[in-house]
Amino acid sequence: MVLESGRAEIACNCLGGSLDSQFCIFMSGSKVAVHSVNQVCEQVVFSMNFCKMDPSKTERSCREGTGYSRLVCYIKTSIRTWICGALLAGTGFSTPSFAQVLPGNPAKVMPLGDSITEGFTVSGGYRTDLWNSLVSEGSNADFVGSQSSGPSSLSDKNHEGHPGYFIDQIADGIDDWLPKYKPETVLLLIGTNDIEKNNDPGGAPGRLSALIDQIFALRSSVKLYVASIPPADDSAINQRVLDYNAAIPGIVNGKITQGKKVVYVDIYNALTTADLADTVHPDAEGYAKIADRWFETLRVASLAGSPKSDFSGDGQWDILWRNGANGRNTVWLMNGSARSAVVELPAVSDPNWRSVGTADFDFDGKPDILWRNTKTGANSIWLMNGTEYRAAISLPTVGDPKWQIAGAADFNFDGKPDILWRNQATGANSVWLMDGAVYRAAVTLQAVADLGWQIGGTGDFDANATPDILWRNTATGANAIWKMNGLAFLSSVSVPSVGDLGWQSAGAGDFSGDGKPDILWRNTATGSNALWQMDGTVFIQSLPLEAVGDLAWQIGGPR
Repeated sequence: MVLESGRAEIACNCLGGSLDSQFCIFMSGSKVAVHSVNQVCEQVVFSMNFCKMDPSKTERSCREGTGYSRLVCYIKTSIRTWICGALLAGTGFSTPSFAQVLPGNPAKVMPLGDSITEGFTVSGGYRTDLWNSLVSEGSNADFVGSQSSGPSSLSDKNHEGHPGYFIDQIADGIDDWLPKYKPETVLLLIGTNDIEKNNDPGGAPGRLSALIDQIFALRSSVKLYVASIPPADDSAINQRVLDYNAAIPGIVNGKITQGKKVVYVDIYNALTTADLADTVHPDAEGYAKIADRWFETLRVASLAGSPKSDFSGDGQWDILWRNGANGRNTVWLMNGSARSAVVELPAVSDPNWRSVGTADFDFDGKPDILWRNTKTGANSIWLMNGTEYRAAISLPTVGDPKWQIAGAADFNFDGKPDILWRNQATGANSVWLMDGAVYRAAVTLQAVADLGWQIGGTGDFDANATPDILWRNTATGANAIWKMNGLAFLSSVSVPSVGDLGWQSAGAGDFSGDGKPDILWRNTATGSNALWQMDGTVFIQSLPLEAVGDLAWQIGGPR
């Protein structure tokens, strides 16, 4: 829909026409496209010229007047608070900016590889569509490299795509290119020439592994996306392609356990041989599919910074509850440390099912709910649309009841939540690497033999853009945080002890809104609840939350 100039009329996504639990958007001024169907509500339409509201009722003052034709004002009527937004850079709503996922200002991105990166058969290759997609979504990307080529529709033609290059030749040049252009993000698609030209294809995975190490030795802070190579329209060559590609995920996982920020990108399965212009080079459609795969990978990564328990879509961390006695499930919609509303979710009568975490497993920007059945070993994900249940997806069963899910967070830098496990009998710890709701691999973390130590949640306490692990010793009252770099353990930091063993750490999230995770607590003896405001790993203050005297209620997320 389009809003006409001079009006501030927008249909809001309202449940049953009620405003009490909704977040409605008003837009004033010139024509503004509304892209999301979720913003349409047939029951309620508001009209106003501009945001003219009592400043005493606002969290931030609303500006008014014709000079601010794209001013957005938000109403969260569940707490009767008017919140005014900021000027949009252009007309229309857009998805969140890629500035966060592409670090730097501007965000320097190096497309690195051979003729497929350069654009053989199609000028610009995948870079044209990728660039235009990034720009359309608000990215401040700056393609960098010593090469420059592409069509007029590609505004930024820089790259490091070298036709005919083997992996070793890229390695020979990278010592000059990385220090000179200083990319924050590298898109590496290399190996096609080694495989097609039969240049020791069996040794190609080892050369790729060495190249990855070389890149991080030159620029340790880089985020490196490593792609499989496209299929070949020749059965013998394609078998070598399959063998080479099969080794890449293991190489990437090995680097992640070393703390390197490497992400695997499956390009092979994005194309078929029908998308090739010759034996190995894509045609225009094939390049477009490669661009889409790069873009989707970056888009998913951009969601990683969103609150993983924001069920109301207001940017606040909410709290998921489950009653093990009557099967009820609810969400506390939070405004910082204050509860603003309670929303009922579908009940689950089987008391063996426990909600054990929240995370966005389907990449729609909304948290889903992770479940484990402590009797059968079944595991499941509820896909959610805010507080509305959509569907359930089964995960692999883990029959040993001593293995318990301890949380969900992105441990391998791909923007997709992984699942953290602890064995309550052996002290073993593990992470399931996930591709959405699909299990990919398990990675072992170091064991903690003292079974008094239990995992209380995950959060980025040291601000290195990867989750850390919160621990509580249920026998001594000691508390600690494991600082992590992906799957690599860095160090353990003690936080203040809590001698009352009735208090259990129930999760972590940025409830105070300062960009730093806080610690959520529940007293399993009294029903009291509290929030520790943290400054990294430093305790600031304790804030009381509303008590829940019925001890059958347990916090299921965020974890």
